[in-house]
Amino acid sequence: MEEKKEDRQVVLKRRFGMSAANSKLKQCEHCGRCFDPSRLEKHSEICAKLSSKSSRRGVYDSTKHRLKGTVLAGYVKRSVV
Repeated sequence: MEEKKEDRQVVLKRRFGMSAANSKLKQCEHCGRCFDPSRLEKHSEICAKLSSKSSRRGVYDSTKHRLKGTVLAGYVKRSVV
């Protein structure tokens, strides 16, 4: 964990300069983004919900939706996933 924290500090220095690297940002354990400690708790709750695989949506097929209920719906190729 210590190596990861040091690497994050190097990235912050490159992107934002010394001020961001020296700030009191804390890293999210789910996504790795850095937040102010006062906002990290709220973000972590939301991030944990979103990172669970069970809540992920499938790929939206606009063609299938657009042709649903029409004569052409029977002629649409089904995607191989």
